Amino acid sequence: MRLLLVLLVLIGGCANRAPSPPPVLEAKKQTVAEIAADARYRAEIHSELAANYYSRRQFDIALEELKIATTSDAKYFPAYNLLGLTYMELGEDPLAEENFTKALKLAPNNPDINNNYGWYLCNRKREKDSIAYFLASLKDPLYQQPQKPLNNAGICSRRMGDNAQAEDYFRRALRVAPDDPRIHFQLADLNYSRDNLAQAKLHLTRVMEVPNPSAETLWLALRMDRKLGDRNSEASNALKLKQRYPESPEAKLLKSGKYD
Repeated sequence: MRLLLVLLVLIGGCANRAPSPPPVLEAKKQTVAEIAADARYRAEIHSELAANYYSRRQFDIALEELKIATTSDAKYFPAYNLLGLTYMELGEDPLAEENFTKALKLAPNNPDINNNYGWYLCNRKREKDSIAYFLASLKDPLYQQPQKPLNNAGICSRRMGDNAQAEDYFRRALRVAPDDPRIHFQLADLNYSRDNLAQAKLHLTRVMEVPNPSAETLWLALRMDRKLGDRNSEASNALKLKQRYPESPEAKLLKSGKYD
């Protein structure tokens, strides 16, 4: 009986007592390094998304993604590099220059940034200034695509009228990437301008092997055919140019008969 009373008292006491709250789980505090890593990860993800939109020429969406990237991590230089390229495409020169400059301050030796800024300068009639940035790209021994700044340096040297230096850059680029059709096109065009048609034809043949040659390539090919007296090939390339690129500047030159 006494045992029963004791049990009743204990049970009654438990029933009237408020249940103990569960232990509060203390939120894990991030370290400074973890916060920085998260910010860098967000910047990387949004920059990759921006690069995809940039490649599709959806520049407005690319800019939105890049804004998130730079807000997440103000020191993530690839985002500023891509901002420079995007604003360059949009013709927003002050903003392009501002972002290329930011990228170079954060990563002055980065070969891609130097090459892109050099190309921006070259296309803004600052060819002489551009060469230094192309050459800066080549200082990185680990750079995987040195043919790009070499080819660009050749193009900009031609624009300055220095064909000898341009050819040197193109040939250096070709030694690095012997199958690159862009370099073969430049050497074909350069030799055509010198009336060295045999060499021009040799390089252009490599360019014509790619699927769907560009309007620029077809225009050079048909003019070369014309000089070589190959009327069938000239007519074939002229037809391709008119059918594939009817609104191109090259098609308009063909229509006007302005071959050179």
